[in-house]
Amino acid sequence: MAFPAESTYSDGVGMIEYHTHLSDLRDAARSEVSKVVVGNDAAVDLMLVAAICHGHVLVEGPPGAAKTLLANAVARVLGVNFKR
Repeated sequence: MAFPAESTYSDGVGMIEYHTHLSDLRDAARSEVSKVVVGNDAAVDLMLVAAICHGHVLVEGPPGAAKTLLANAVARVLGVNFKR
């Protein structure tokens, strides 16, 4: 999903469009990831925030908690490469 170039923070309409697209992205990501991993909506949201900010994510948890599966699913939704 590409954000429209005409959307800016200076006009109210652009800002509403911008947030609408981000919420659409979040909803689509949650929907697709929930097909693979159940109950990680908060983790998906945080991974999306990190991706939008061009940041990194360190996922911690016990063995068998589907950390790699979650990261792979989010990467596929965003259309980026995933390497472990």
